Amino acid sequence: MSWKKQGDDPDYRFTLANERTFLAWVRTALGFFTAAIAVDQLASSLDGAFYKPLICIALLVISVLCSVFAYANWRGNEIAMRLNTNLTYSNAIKVIPVLMVLVIAVLLSSIYNDILIG
Repeated sequence: MSWKKQGDDPDYRFTLANERTFLAWVRTALGFFTAAIAVDQLASSLDGAFYKPLICIALLVISVLCSVFAYANWRGNEIAMRLNTNLTYSNAIKVIPVLMVLVIAVLLSSIYNDILIG
């Protein structure tokens, strides 16, 4: 049986709130995607550097993860509301900030190296 047919239909306000949260995650994913494109196209000081592709790929991976976590979180919340069980916390709360700290650390180390060398 499909999870959409299990339990009771939740109050539409909660369903719409869950959908807005999903869309916020999707906007965040688009922001990371845009950041990857911006670094690739506009960070001319990183041309030829090892860091540039690494940063772009990391931002793209974070974008994809945000999209995947968005759907997983939306689906989990819908199921929990239908079955009247507790909502769970998303693993994205742990994963995304750690990845962002790594990207920022790489960016800062490249800037620091440019200052020392240049």
